[in-house]
Amino acid sequence: MVFANDRGRYAVCCLFMRVCRRPDLWNDAGPSILGQKLRASGGATLSPGERVMLLATFAFFGGDEMLHFAELARLDPPSLYAVGSLLAASAVDAMAPDRSPTCVDLWLADEENLIS
Repeated sequence: MVFANDRGRYAVCCLFMRVCRRPDLWNDAGPSILGQKLRASGGATLSPGERVMLLATFAFFGGDEMLHFAELARLDPPSLYAVGSLLAASAVDAMAPDRSPTCVDLWLADEENLIS
């Protein structure tokens, strides 16, 4: 996914953490210290859904986390919708790279409204 700056990427990560009710794990500057510690432990002390969302957020942010499709498919509906709809928006953007605003930008605005 391409963003004009890191602000959009951070916003998506913050949104993912709010969806799974763990806004304490990410902020506008990146992962919190607690989020980094939990990542280092593989999310061992988190619930299964929180763990998958944390690892999905790090995968989105840096691209080096590994998740199995089955883990994503077992997410609760709000989390699954957030991840799945972001992937769909990014696929549309990849097919129409000159589109403005991007589908990811529109997705982010829509998701912010759903959570607020």
